[in-house]
Amino acid sequence: STKYIYNIYITPIRIENNLLFCKSKKKRRIMGNKQSKANDSTKNESKKTKETTKVKKESPEKVANVSSEKVTETTTAPASSTNSNNEITVPNHLHRYIIGTKGSTIKEIREKTGSNIDLEGDLVKVSGGDEAKCIELIKETIKPHLDKIDLENAKSLTFTIPTQGTQHVVGAGGSTIKDLQKSYKCKIELDDTKVTIKAATTEACEKAKRAVMDELASHGWFLVKGSWTEKLPYEEEFAAVRKEISDMSDKIHQLGDNSQKAFKSGDGAKAKELSTEMKELVKKRDDLNNKMHEDIFTFLNKDRPSDEIDLHGLHVDFALEKVKQTLENHKNKTVKLIVGAGNHSDKGGAKIKPRVISYLKEQKLSYQQINNGTLQVN
Repeated sequence: STKYIYNIYITPIRIENNLLFCKSKKKRRIMGNKQSKANDSTKNESKKTKETTKVKKESPEKVANVSSEKVTETTTAPASSTNSNNEITVPNHLHRYIIGTKGSTIKEIREKTGSNIDLEGDLVKVSGGDEAKCIELIKETIKPHLDKIDLENAKSLTFTIPTQGTQHVVGAGGSTIKDLQKSYKCKIELDDTKVTIKAATTEACEKAKRAVMDELASHGWFLVKGSWTEKLPYEEEFAAVRKEISDMSDKIHQLGDNSQKAFKSGDGAKAKELSTEMKELVKKRDDLNNKMHEDIFTFLNKDRPSDEIDLHGLHVDFALEKVKQTLENHKNKTVKLIVGAGNHSDKGGAKIKPRVISYLKEQKLSYQQINNGTLQVN
């Protein structure tokens, strides 16, 4: 029931005339029951010896060989603890979960497996006992905490939101901010209207910021030229084009009415001329309208990945075509659709959202509503 473990320590004393003089000390550690420990420790205390070893004068090559053998003898014993098969990478900030309160967790794992556990940097090294089981228990221990970030070494990004937007970012009972932190593996801190995002990389911070902006947009808030507004972000950008299209529509109605009047008065030639002019203007208007929607779509999505599209304020039919194209281009992948909540629609309410949901149901595609204006299609 008693195990003896020997540790040999070699201490260099001096080098003289190509001779290496060193002192060696052998220590024995006893593992077993308390009685065995007491008896054996008493017996072995008197047997401790110090010996000075003098290497006989030989050629420098032979001396080097002797020294090499001595060093090898003392350093090869623990080599298995650094074997790549017996170590796993665990970020340093997660080591505290392996250790547990007052070392309780690591102690429990050691008792269950009989293994030694060393934590170094971002590595966890395991030696002795049931190493495979030990590594498995460590993985299970840190699994619930893998989404936690290293706040001390995290990247950060700060921006402001409107006062009315704070409640939307937090959500009922903190539900929204918790979901954002979990989805984007970040920490979001709110100080009045100041938002600070901390994540492992700058890119992760930017993605989380965009998610916060989308959340606010779903409640009708947009950042336009550095200021928060309840206007759609492209309204000023495309105001002139929209007016031109509106004027064309008025002219089309006028040409249609005049054509009908000419026809009723018996002037068929004039009626045909006005009808032809009207058809040409309809085509011109539709082409300009399609181009505007393409430009708006590009404007809204210029900084987004291709599997994430913003459809705010677009014509329903145009928006639905973009949804179909995106789903086709990302088959068997998750796609994020920002359909809007209808905050800028007329009294009839949202137009794009119900149409898109209807299409997803027709295609038997599974989806979930992330917030009031965003759908995630799986």
